[in-house]
Amino acid sequence: MKKILVLVLATALVLGCGDGGGDSSSGGSGPLPTVLTGDGGQIYKSTSNTTGVGYGNVVSDGGNPPVLERGVCWGTSPNPTKETAKCASTSAGTGGFSEVIVGILNDGSTVYYMDAYARNPLGISYGRSYQITIKTH
Repeated sequence: MKKILVLVLATALVLGCGDGGGDSSSGGSGPLPTVLTGDGGQIYKSTSNTTGVGYGNVVSDGGNPPVLERGVCWGTSPNPTKETAKCASTSAGTGGFSEVIVGILNDGSTVYYMDAYARNPLGISYGRSYQITIKTH
């Protein structure tokens, strides 16, 4: 009986562990893309008082090519997603990318969260969400 309980607990522990790399939503079964928020060390760059550029990097298509869409989401709540925040995407595929983000307050006090995402035929995955405070120049 102890052996069965140990086996059940060990299985639950293994199945419950993830990489902590972000959220995902899958419409099917199989791996989703792996996406990192930021590219080359830069997460966000302000270009004006209301506009900036967010960065991401799709490092894997999840074995289910192609990556149909990739982009960034941003908002004032943690873990922004396509369902809960403003998002921009203009490209597909793997590799590094940047997206223009608009409608931000570059006032030095508003806190935003930004998250890169990628979508393949099976669903959407998100990178790590980062908190950014946009400072005036």
